Amino acid sequence: MVAAVCNAQANQGEDFDGTMKKLLMSGVLGNSFNPMRAKPGFVAMAAKVVGQQNAEAKTQEYMDKQMADDMMSVMLPYYKETMSAADATCLWEKCNTPEGKTAAKNCAILTGSDAINAEMTKVLAPVMMNVLLGKSYDKVEAVDCPESYKIKCNKYLEVTGMGSDMIESVLSAIGVMVTQQMSGGDAEKVEIVLNRLKTFMAENIPTIYLNMSYGKISEADFDFYINLYSTPAGKNFITGNKALVKDIMNVSMKLMAKFNDWLQANK
Repeated sequence: MVAAVCNAQANQGEDFDGTMKKLLMSGVLGNSFNPMRAKPGFVAMAAKVVGQQNAEAKTQEYMDKQMADDMMSVMLPYYKETMSAADATCLWEKCNTPEGKTAAKNCAILTGSDAINAEMTKVLAPVMMNVLLGKSYDKVEAVDCPESYKIKCNKYLEVTGMGSDMIESVLSAIGVMVTQQMSGGDAEKVEIVLNRLKTFMAENIPTIYLNMSYGKISEADFDFYINLYSTPAGKNFITGNKALVKDIMNVSMKLMAKFNDWLQANK
């Protein structure tokens, strides 16, 4: 079990930026950003600067050489507001235990791959129009599994913020589309549509996570992250992470701007 309190005294002086870079880029935190998900957008931007023929190779060069540092420059300010160097070192030490490495590997299906996005699209897309139009729709059916597993999966989503983060992300993306399509229309109607969408997401996204988890992620894996994010260091990380997710559009724009600067300097 993860200790409730880390040895802050032993961690004083640890390099915050370096430790956070290891944490965020390694995927051990159970909710880290996978930069490869952003690759198509970067390739499209690169094509405008270096041409379609060289866009893929130039984007990969950026990801290999510079992207991690640029990501840290735009992401770390959010964590520095809530975390200390001792917090970062605490999390790194806990995540590098055998149980931490196992949990990170197994939970990667929800955090470090495109699998969850593909599943969300497959399940939600067919009924999305009904939701937006206020028509009836079928709720996602949960897999048959022990009640204890459901409880721990929901607790994992709660403490990591993953369920709410996914809802926030989808609402942000679709909200822009809805607002644009209804521009000049009744603001109250836009709000009704978005609230309808929020209800739909809250009802179904946790079930999608549950269905993807069962048989691949153990209760012990969930326990690791539930315990980790119940520590002071874990809570401080989650607070910073929520601020970042809330401002993700701005973060993405800053990162794209850095990529464009790199392209201009490395044509």
